[in-house]
Amino acid sequence: MGLARVTQRPDDIALIRSRHRDGKDAPVSIPLAALFLGAFWLILGDAAFPVFGGFLLGYLFYDYTHYYVHHFVPRTKFGKRLREHHMRHHFQDHRYGYGVSSPIWDVAFRTLPRKRNPR
Repeated sequence: MGLARVTQRPDDIALIRSRHRDGKDAPVSIPLAALFLGAFWLILGDAAFPVFGGFLLGYLFYDYTHYYVHHFVPRTKFGKRLREHHMRHHFQDHRYGYGVSSPIWDVAFRTLPRKRNPR
């Protein structure tokens, strides 16, 4: 059983997914970012600022990739694979395929979506 499925309660998932679908993530993002920065600072001291910068860049890469796979048709083979991978999360089985910018975490947490059955 994958870690993502063990650590998330159904009620939490429903709330997150409804906010995600409705596009209401932004009001949560800024306070959440401040909490992460505060936690990094408590743990790392002044080294937290460059670490947080890298964390923020990684999040932005993820977020823009997520937007791209939802609103555009990728032209590259890699982009097409990412889009197919993520669309399986939405339309085949929402318990799998969380990796938007890379399927590597789905491999690590064993949430890789199943391939379609050939007809």
